[in-house]
Amino acid sequence: MEAGGRIVREYSGFLPCSRLAGRHILRCEHLRDIPGEGFSPYRVEPEFTHQIWLWYRTNAEPDRLNLVFRGQFNFTLADHTEDWVAAEVTDFLAEMLWEAKQLKHVTRNDQSDTFWIRTVATKLQNLAGEQP
Repeated sequence: MEAGGRIVREYSGFLPCSRLAGRHILRCEHLRDIPGEGFSPYRVEPEFTHQIWLWYRTNAEPDRLNLVFRGQFNFTLADHTEDWVAAEVTDFLAEMLWEAKQLKHVTRNDQSDTFWIRTVATKLQNLAGEQP
């Protein structure tokens, strides 16, 4: 796990279900401007606070980065900072990836975007329900 600069959380390595196929990278970035960075973060709509990326590299093509998912989200919840929410969501996704039993959701397919968006939305609902 790593964090710093634009990155709120990053996990990378081999997942048990894909150990022989390749390694994955899960990254959550905030979308705020960083003074001195020289460019604005890539964003689609101004209401989003964070972006989550999920990639993998196969052992057969270690120099090629394959996108599984990229989504932008608003991680604003009362009583919590946006970065705290982003970290909680990313930690949850990392745990899910670690426990995955099959490659269906750890590689790109027709349902990848829907699956990951729903997973993030469910975690956000759970976090909102935990608030005092």
